[in-house]
Amino acid sequence: MRAAAVCSLQRSIHDLAAGLQAIAEDRICCAEHVLPSADLARGLGKSLLIALNAQIVLASTRGERSLPLEDFYTGYRQNMLAADELVTRLDVPLPRPQQLMRAYKISKRFDDDISAVCLVISLDIASGVVQRASIGAGGVAATPVRATEAETLLTGKAWNEAQAQAAGQALQAQFKPISDMRASSAYRSTLLANLMQRFWLESSQLNEQQTAPASLQGAAASVLLSIEQSHAN
Repeated sequence: MRAAAVCSLQRSIHDLAAGLQAIAEDRICCAEHVLPSADLARGLGKSLLIALNAQIVLASTRGERSLPLEDFYTGYRQNMLAADELVTRLDVPLPRPQQLMRAYKISKRFDDDISAVCLVISLDIASGVVQRASIGAGGVAATPVRATEAETLLTGKAWNEAQAQAAGQALQAQFKPISDMRASSAYRSTLLANLMQRFWLESSQLNEQQTAPASLQGAAASVLLSIEQSHAN
């Protein structure tokens, strides 16, 4: 995995170091979100790996087997590791030229804090059409998960604001997060749709560069501000 692809997704050097450390340690086997959304290795790191379509490789005297990381976790603190198996490596595909990816972490403090929601969105877009969609989410279920409903909705469709809004609704339909000390269920659900909208706005700005209309720039500022204000509260 190219280091630049990961560094561009995480602003915090401490977060990045902790996430990479967990890959080398047995915390990758811990299928949990602590109450319910542990971050770093547990949350954002695993959501990132899911969005990158990582395969976890297990080995024993019987040989090796690999499976998608999201299938490795079967429940809270439960996984597919047999008693005689070890995690030997994670296989992560290299980024593709048409791949657009962003990772979002919403928490009371950015650095070294557990997130209320983390969402990693990866789309392969060619000629305005989504060729491939891969989305990992944390803080919305007992374990890091793949957003299969939004992926299915987006794949093969034109990438536009209407599809982004529909994908946000698909995220809300698939996940029913709990309320805890970090965020309410309703707030987490709202964040899922807002972050998909934010991804759409950022992707539009990338495409239009300096020619983006003022109305789009204003919409982007409005969405970002609403997230940050709710977050501060």
